[in-house]
Amino acid sequence: RDGSTFAVGTQTGDLQIWDTEKGKMTRTLTGHDGRICSVAWTNSFVSTGSRDRNILNRDLRENRDYFAKL
Repeated sequence: RDGSTFAVGTQTGDLQIWDTEKGKMTRTLTGHDGRICSVAWTNSFVSTGSRDRNILNRDLRENRDYFAKL
């Protein structure tokens, strides 16, 4: 909400989480086999859609890369 965190979907299927205030990547989440085409974010939850035809639901408070695959 405050713009201090930024998410970037990569061509290799990784999701990068960036701290905009420090200008540093804080985390990389895996799980997709293709380019991430869409990212939806609400509070600590992030959903990503990929060319691999999957949607991954992620909770940034958890250590695992995703908690549900659709």
